[in-house]
Amino acid sequence: MENGDAERLGTRLPAELGRLAGAMNAVLERDRRRLERARHAAGNLAHALKTPVSVLTTLADGFPEDSRRRLKGELTRIDDAVRHHLARASAAGDGP
Repeated sequence: MENGDAERLGTRLPAELGRLAGAMNAVLERDRRRLERARHAAGNLAHALKTPVSVLTTLADGFPEDSRRRLKGELTRIDDAVRHHLARASAAGDGP
């Protein structure tokens, strides 16, 4: 399990250990589902932010030079963070 080659503990064990392994498997499954929901939510959030950031970047073109440069700098930081989290959510979705 530690190396990622198994997702569940075997339960063909003496009764006490089998129950413990079953309980651990339930915890592992709950955590797997929770992690999957978090990955999905991160991806959804990043996608939801992409369009408004793009629109704001386009609108910034109408601002005076100093304001435009500052605004576009901040929007670039947001866009970089969005892309980073989209990539992480995508890569994590391929994980165990």
